Amino acid sequence: MKRSQLAHLLRAAGTHLQCDKFIVVGSAALLGSYPESLVAATVLFRSMEADLVPPDFDDATADKIDGAFGELSQFQRTHGMFADGVSLETATPPSGWQHRLVPFAPEAANGIIGWCLEPHDLVIAKLEAGRHKDIEFATEMVQRHLVKKCTLIERATDRTIGAVARLPKAAPGFFEAQLDVSGIVGEIPSPPQIPHRSSLRVLEADLTVDRPQRDLSL
Repeated sequence: MKRSQLAHLLRAAGTHLQCDKFIVVGSAALLGSYPESLVAATVLFRSMEADLVPPDFDDATADKIDGAFGELSQFQRTHGMFADGVSLETATPPSGWQHRLVPFAPEAANGIIGWCLEPHDLVIAKLEAGRHKDIEFATEMVQRHLVKKCTLIERATDRTIGAVARLPKAAPGFFEAQLDVSGIVGEIPSPPQIPHRSSLRVLEADLTVDRPQRDLSL
């Protein structure tokens, strides 16, 4: 997945659903934080898929994304990439993730913003899933200095602290990666506010928000 391809997916999905915001989870969320040159030819980017949480957090809307832009759709056959419409239950990032979302808003997205999981939150969500490919993803993120193990330990849940502890140390020879916001047009926007409720399936969108502090440090 390239930045131009994620922008295309956001633009197409936003036009189709008549909305201007999505939450991006899964490996494509890295494009909100890093230039594709850092992650392109690695285990971090094996698929041409972007997981998009729709702005109304509704499963029916997620199904519309699958139908129009999902795997085996005409969109995929034409453009080579696809989107998965998912709910927030698909990803279980650590507490406070809402205030650390990273905006992906290049000009090619035509005003549609992809709010991407911050890299450390993405790794914790991957470790919650716990599949072999998720452990492999987390390992390479640490080894390439794209996340700091000390920050992962701070954000780890009871279920993931053991997996975080088992991750290797960062590999020598890689430079300290920096967040890349060069693709954002104009002022950095405020992230969407995610309501706190017991059931994520009944979340409703509330996208008119104050500007909270976002911690984008590695």
